[in-house]
Amino acid sequence: MALIESGRDASIFKYRKSVDRVRTLKTGVTCLMGGLGLFVGYLMQVLTGIPEEVAYTASILLFVGVGLVGFYLYALKLPQETAEMV
Repeated sequence: MALIESGRDASIFKYRKSVDRVRTLKTGVTCLMGGLGLFVGYLMQVLTGIPEEVAYTASILLFVGVGLVGFYLYALKLPQETAEMV
């Protein structure tokens, strides 16, 4: 009722939902790649004997960076109205 009284329509909820989807995807890709970086860091440390700090730090930063660049390239292909919300 408050929307009708203030002269607004329900489209304000649509915009927020799209923003949340894009942000959720970005967060999910970042977390997924961070987890993959942890796993690869563990493998690097166990199999090659690289010091633990170096293996974990390097692999996490590398994989999260790759995930963010991949998300950016994906976001370029989104429709213009959705891409503005990123």
